[in-house]
Amino acid sequence: MRYEYRLFLGSKRNSRGERNVISGEWINRSKRSHPDVLMVPKVGEPKSSNEVINKNIDVMSQWFIQN
Repeated sequence: MRYEYRLFLGSKRNSRGERNVISGEWINRSKRSHPDVLMVPKVGEPKSSNEVINKNIDVMSQWFIQN
């Protein structure tokens, strides 16, 4: 299954030129059927028991883990 989630970014940029995520929402079919929570560990390599998430873990880490 493919989950779709829209992120909303703030207008101000930080010192690295990045904008903060200020909110988000499930869209399309994902509004009715989506995970309750998504957690990515901060220690070690991020990994899930869901192989679809593992295929996209780099993108998720980029958006949800701040260094």
